[in-house]
Amino acid sequence: MFDLSFWEIAIIAIVAVIIVGPERLPSLAYKAGQWVTKVRRFVSNAKAEMESE
Repeated sequence: MFDLSFWEIAIIAIVAVIIVGPERLPSLAYKAGQWVTKVRRFVSNAKAEMESE
């Protein structure tokens, strides 16, 4: 979807650890995962609704 390479993801992770701090990173990753799940569910429901019409 975003076409990110391994090194780009690694750089993003390193910057996240520097900015957020290693102690808060797990909780932020969990919340980001919940957000992604909600967005995917919303998109899936929207697609299903569009196809049913």
